[in-house]
Amino acid sequence: MLHKLSVAKPTNTTSEVNVKKLADKIIFSKKYSRKDHSLLTAIILGDSDTSDNVRRQVNRVLDQILEGELKLVDW
Repeated sequence: MLHKLSVAKPTNTTSEVNVKKLADKIIFSKKYSRKDHSLLTAIILGDSDTSDNVRRQVNRVLDQILEGELKLVDW
């Protein structure tokens, strides 16, 4: 008799959810502030095991900066 192994998807960690919300806010507003930078950095540095999902969200923001899509404010 064969048994199917169920592979559960890993649940999103709090830092993943927070980074996604922050990245969405930044990209939607098209503004990146010093406060946003501090929050993003604190979330990333506060998590000793940065996941691929978190890196992907950070890369979304960085790509928008490089493409000139985000306005840097309060620097």
